[in-house]
Amino acid sequence: MKKKQYKDFNKSLWFLFPIIADPVLIEDKKKSSREVYLIDTDLINTYIYPSDYNDRLYYVKYKNTSEVVNIEDYLTCDYLEDVIYAPGSTTFIYNIKKEEDIQTYDLFVDGKYSQINLDYKWRVTQMFKLTSVDYLWKIFKKDDNLWHSINKSLGCKLGSSCSCKIEAYPKCTNFEKFEMPNRLEIELEEKIDILKETIEL
Repeated sequence: MKKKQYKDFNKSLWFLFPIIADPVLIEDKKKSSREVYLIDTDLINTYIYPSDYNDRLYYVKYKNTSEVVNIEDYLTCDYLEDVIYAPGSTTFIYNIKKEEDIQTYDLFVDGKYSQINLDYKWRVTQMFKLTSVDYLWKIFKKDDNLWHSINKSLGCKLGSSCSCKIEAYPKCTNFEKFEMPNRLEIELEEKIDILKETIEL
């Protein structure tokens, strides 16, 4: 089974899925929570939808398979509000409500990844079994080669006037709501978000 990479999904998978995952399962040394939740096989994508009613909605969309039916218990938590069964897909809709998880959700929506709790970042690392070769691991560790590559592709250096241009771009969430986003726009936004975070630090 091929391990899916950071750019294979929306960013909300990597940053928000551990909120709705079973924390005991994440810490289980015998089971891989990444495999239990069928991340690399049956997951289609995840989406965010901040509403006008102070709801923090999170959509997790799977293929319609018998394997997904078998893990519905794992996908059921206090935040689950609805399940939509459609031809070809099953979508689980969550409404994030606890204060600490709301804070994580809001920081993600605002692109302030560096301010996310360190313990939560560790949960992300455990959930997805990240290693030093993974893109998200390099973001968390602020890998020098990654920053150099991003600077080169954007044509500017950290700390330069490039930061003013970055602020003019729309936030990543404009491209990641429940519609499938444009891949080129996401790639540009990822580079911008990483560069913004590095400048903030």
